[in-house]
Amino acid sequence: ANADAVVTDGEDGFVARSTGADDVALALARALSLPPDRRRAMGALGRARAVERFALARMVRRTEAVYDRVLQGR
Repeated sequence: ANADAVVTDGEDGFVARSTGADDVALALARALSLPPDRRRAMGALGRARAVERFALARMVRRTEAVYDRVLQGR
C-alpha cells in the first residue's frame, strides 16, 4: 500500500479508476455490495487513517521538510 495514498482500495474505501460516472458508479456499487458492518468498519478505518495521515502536526512537519530540501538545493 502507498503510504501517501488517501484511500487504500478495498481496505478503507474504494478507488474509482477515473472521475467518470461509470467508474465512480462501479466503486460505489462495490461499496454497497458489502454488508453494513463491513462498510462501517471500512469507514472507521478510513477516518482513523485520515486523522493520522493529515493531522496538522504531521502536515506541518512534512511542509517544513519540503522547505528545508528547497533551501538546501535538493
